[in-house]
Amino acid sequence: MGLRSVCRLMEEAQRSGDAALAECQLKLRESGVCEVVVKALQHHASDAVGVRHGVAAITLLALDNHTNRSALAAAGACQAVASVLRRCTADEATLQSAAASVTWLAQCSENCAGMVAGACEGLVKVLEMKIGNKELVLAALEAVQEVSSRSSECGTRLVAAGACAAVLRVLYASGDDTDRKAAALTAMTHLAETAASREFLSTPGACAAVLAALKAHPTHEPIQRDGVDLISKLADGSSARSARLLAAGVCEVLVEGLGRTWLRTPLIAEGALLATTNLFSTPPKGFDKYDALCRAVLRAMGAHRQDVDVQLSGLNTVEVLALIDAARAQLRARRCNALNKLKDSVVAHRGNAEVLAYFSHARFNLEYDPPATPVELFQHCCEGLWWCLSWHMVNFINGMLRSAVRAMRYE
Repeated sequence: MGLRSVCRLMEEAQRSGDAALAECQLKLRESGVCEVVVKALQHHASDAVGVRHGVAAITLLALDNHTNRSALAAAGACQAVASVLRRCTADEATLQSAAASVTWLAQCSENCAGMVAGACEGLVKVLEMKIGNKELVLAALEAVQEVSSRSSECGTRLVAAGACAAVLRVLYASGDDTDRKAAALTAMTHLAETAASREFLSTPGACAAVLAALKAHPTHEPIQRDGVDLISKLADGSSARSARLLAAGVCEVLVEGLGRTWLRTPLIAEGALLATTNLFSTPPKGFDKYDALCRAVLRAMGAHRQDVDVQLSGLNTVEVLALIDAARAQLRARRCNALNKLKDSVVAHRGNAEVLAYFSHARFNLEYDPPATPVELFQHCCEGLWWCLSWHMVNFINGMLRSAVRAMRYE
């Protein structure tokens, strides 16, 4: 059976429904077609028609079929498809099919080594050379997402091959195309798992591009969700990256979103609160917009009062902000009235120990006044020492009383 016949047979089965396709995939695998298709693709590497049918056959064999993916991996399908992508000489329909093959093959752990062997470089080359073909770019971006999420080795190889720059270029060139913007942001979020990729994706130009996408499409949920998740990842654990994001205007985006845009989308609000926590875990220098930010955080918590995940994220955000003098002053102010609003979270989730614990931490930071002078610091130390000694003394007396009671009972 030739490659064209295999493709035709599987396309007919696909049109008949999922059950027919699964049965066809099973029969073809049992008859050894997986190995035959891969060998034929390798043999006809210079034949455009043979490559087209070979890649299409691999895609259909791997579609929603884990067992076939393993069989194809053993036959060398990943390397064969990667070779097609790296050459980037096939027609665009074939390259799109090859990118789809990578997406399906990457879902099998046995294929990770094959992906690293060349598919990463091939996907980057397609994104660089075929940026004008929307469907091909979307297929390549989906493959980048899938490959980078499967193993740290694949993600590292993609970054080394230039995936961050290629995906960022797609975001720059997307214009008003929300599909490409959403796919690019999703791919960037998956790529932002290493320190090197986060540094690249947090350059001033990259930060500006991400924030511009969020501002341009405030009601597009995939763009908002992935943009917020990317901000959270970039800010996590780095005051330098947080400073670049703040300089690019991320605070204004968060204030607008938490205070208005994301009031009906708890998942995005939760992600934005986490992003705010990461941004301000290290107090930024020269930042003075805490009034609007604090009110936006509390408003988002109020809008999603019954969502426990939003409440936990909000309580954690308030706990972090309250460590900053200027933010703590705003949270205490009458227009924020943060403590009373945080109590509403405890009331709404009465009996939830985690909410109560988060509230206690946030309340402590809100009510705490750091000593202003050495004398006050000494007084705080004395009070702490006295409390500690008193606690031990009470325990000692209680122990003595219990011992005396037991002795009296035995007598």
